[in-house]
Amino acid sequence: MPDKIARAAAAGLVPILIVGEPEPGPRAERLWSQQLEVGLARLPDHGELVIAYEPTWAIGQTDPAPSGHVVEAVASIRELATRHVRRTRVLYGGSARPGTFSDIADAAVAASLPVPQGIFLGRAGLDPETFLATAAEVQRARAGARDAAD
Repeated sequence: MPDKIARAAAAGLVPILIVGEPEPGPRAERLWSQQLEVGLARLPDHGELVIAYEPTWAIGQTDPAPSGHVVEAVASIRELATRHVRRTRVLYGGSARPGTFSDIADAAVAASLPVPQGIFLGRAGLDPETFLATAAEVQRARAGARDAAD
């Protein structure tokens, strides 16, 4: 994985690193930290990175991970990553669909934590109408979160 990140960055691409844990629980942050450490090891100091938080226990499920969990995970991942990367964006993925991002943004604002910069769609991204509806939702929710922070 680190070689792919280094090659992508050297080619002028912004690598995407997917991190997550196999099950919810107290070990999750340690797992993200290890995954980030491996992924960031070969990224140039000036590099840019997109991190998708995608807990494997939420992939393919009826419901995404709980919004409160996602908000805390994204804040932790962002904090760990910004120690090493000049510019990073953190997204959420894992059974994401329309409504997921708004729920996460509302939970982030309520907890005074950062809102993810976007969403990482799997199945829901295959349908054009669902994709466009989700993209519009992210845009509205991020704008609303900025307004709430002001």
